[in-house]
Formats: sequence, C-alpha cells, structure tokens
Amino acid sequence: MTAPADNSALLQAADDIRAYEYARGQDSRQADLDAAQATIADLRAQLAALTKPATLFGVNLANATPGLVPAVARIYFAGGDFDETQTWAGSKAAAAYDAGTRTFVISVKDYTDAQMVRLGAYLDTVPDDAVILGCHWHEMEDDILRKQTLTAEAYRTRFEVVKPVFRSRGHGFGPIHNGMTWTGSKWVWGSGYVEPDLTDCTFWGFDCYDPNSKGPTLFQPVVDYASQHGLPLVVGETATPAGTGQAAWATEARAWFAERVAVACWWHQQFAGKPDYVMSAETQAAWLG
Repeated sequence: MTAPADNSALLQAADDIRAYEYARGQDSRQADLDAAQATIADLRAQLAALTKPATLFGVNLANATPGLVPAVARIYFAGGDFDETQTWAGSKAAAAYDAGTRTFVISVKDYTDAQMVRLGAYLDTVPDDAVILGCHWHEMEDDILRKQTLTAEAYRTRFEVVKPVFRSRGHGFGPIHNGMTWTGSKWVWGSGYVEPDLTDCTFWGFDCYDPNSKGPTLFQPVVDYASQHGLPLVVGETATPAGTGQAAWATEARAWFAERVAVACWWHQQFAGKPDYVMSAETQAAWLG
C-alpha cells in the first residue's frame, strides 16, 4: 500500500505533467497564431504592391530640355502671376501635354479673390484628361521658419482659399513641404513641418535634395513622418548634382521612390550660386525610364 506522502508526490507529479502539456499546447497555439499573422501581413504587403499604381517620374518645366517628355511635369506660378490672365494654350505645359505628358503638379502663390477667379479660369482651360495636382506655396517652412517672411497663420488661411479652386474642379490638392526644416540652428529631416488642414487633401508632398550624393535613404525620415497622414506621397523636387555619379544616383533613387511615393519630379535646372542639378543624357534615361 502506498504511503500518504508518496500519494502526494504522485498527485503533484500528475499536476506538473498536466501543466506542462497545457503550456506546450498554449505555446503551440501561440506559434500557430504568430505564423498566421505573419502570413497575413505578408499577403497584405503583396496585395499593396500589386494594387499600388506605378510611380510617375518627371521634371520641372521651368527650364526643361526641349523634347523631354516626362510622365509628370512640375509647373510654377510666382506670386502675382494671376494678377493677369494665364492660359494653357501656348504654354510649356501645353507643349508637354501635346508630346504625351498627362500629369501636372502646379504650384501657385497667389490667394486673393481676384487672383482665384483667374486661377479658376486657367484651370477651366486644362484638357479634360490632364491630371492636375495643385499646391499652394511649396516649401513654406523655409519662408516661415528660416526667412520669417510668412506666418504659419497666413499660410494656413491662404491654403484654405486656394484648395477649393482646385478641388471643386475635381483636381488633386495638397501641401509640398521642405524635406528638411530649419530648427534655428540646423536643418533636420522628418520633423518640424508646418501642417495645414489636410481635410479634403489628396496627397502630402515634399521637396528633397541630396547635394552630396549620399543616397535616397537620406529621405526615409520624411516618409516615416508622412505615413501618419495616410495620403499618397508626391516628391515635388529632388536631384543630386551633375557629375560622374549622377546617373547612378538617379537609378538608385528611382528604385527607392518607386516603392514609396506616387510622383517624383527632378529639379532639372541650375540657379546662380547653387549646385548644378541639370540632368545629363544618361541621367534622363535612368530617371525617366
């Protein structure tokens, strides 16, 4: 006959075995759940890749090479341009459209009532199949934070004036920020943005340059920040300087942007005292595909 102490030991051992089996079962179920969740996440990523429209690559039209036909073209209207009537016919935009370009990123700085009437009249002359992405006062952080020639309040107010002129006509609209913002002592990536009201906006944009050819991963903090808004990303301006490495940078940047943004435009121009960002023939082929 088993002693009472031995019975207690056997009962404890049985409990230990049951606890072990339960824990092992729980671990197995958790492992199965983790595997299923990983599979779901992978399938979602594959679906996103399949359903994401192909990124459009383009250039600005301020000084574009004659005959260059980008998928998307960047157009600029300076402050006061809509003090006068603007027309699509005869413009560089119209020439690009006639050559095959169908998407246009249009930046405007005007905002008065009279100017908005003329902006609306201009947009009414755009061909029906042209895709327009409008923006008010691109790179506003430079004017607000560094130059201090514009206030955040004024920018946000004017943004709301310009937005319905584009949106009421079915065109896209959104802000285009400095990729790097001024902190008072240095430039930083991915923070310090002066956000307008993004209600009814169709994209979130930024301009980003790589003057030292470090590579497009330099821009990742901006993409990380922008992800909170859930809007397609538009790169209004990007470039690296002319030279032997420019075409290779364009190849790398095109592949990088293709996974992250909807539109990316090269700044195909040089200002006095600034880096020469004009594309070589090799860069044009690499960037525009």
